Amino acid sequence: FDAVAALWSVPLYIRSSTDFLETSPAAYRRLIDKYRQELVKMCDSVIRVLKPGGKAYFAPVISGNDHKMLGDILKEFSSVADFEIDLNDSGDLRLVITKKVKSSK
Repeated sequence: FDAVAALWSVPLYIRSSTDFLETSPAAYRRLIDKYRQELVKMCDSVIRVLKPGGKAYFAPVISGNDHKMLGDILKEFSSVADFEIDLNDSGDLRLVITKKVKSSK
């Protein structure tokens, strides 16, 4: 695809489903691990379907400690895509993923 757009999607629905749970530390750790796995799957799938140079837009995206987790995950994909997080027109944080164009050598 040339572009993918996602509003109120994976980064937010996973977090909102765990926000109000009162859990033990072990259960909380399992939730965070599952959350991280879902974010990795999301990034992998989106990058896979984009054409080289294609862009994916996610808004709004998570913030706080989750923002750090997302940043760590994005670093794992830095060889195949570029990422930027900025403010969209509504004042929400927006994630833009751009699939890298392979250089021909």
